[in-house]
Amino acid sequence: MPSASGKGIAITAPLALAAARTWHEHAACGSGKPDLWFPSQGGSVRAAKKVCRRCPVWVECLDYAMRAGERWGVWGGASEEERLRFRTATGRKQFQVTTEEEGECSPLR
Repeated sequence: MPSASGKGIAITAPLALAAARTWHEHAACGSGKPDLWFPSQGGSVRAAKKVCRRCPVWVECLDYAMRAGERWGVWGGASEEERLRFRTATGRKQFQVTTEEEGECSPLR
């Protein structure tokens, strides 16, 4: 997408987030079946959450999902419903995940 000045290429927010997503190379879910993290409606997310609990980059994954506004699937051990609750609990759309309190989600200020 051209920039506002017409010179060069502007990086959109989703592209910038994707470029910063180098953590996925270390994710425990890399070799799993996609339907585990994106179950059909009413399907269980337990198996995906079990994998997330042993993942070395679950915090980065959840941080990505919260910042990018991912609406579907299990990211960083949080289901669609849980991420929606995180967002609506404070009325904020963007969050920062920290490791200080075991991966606490806190709104960006």
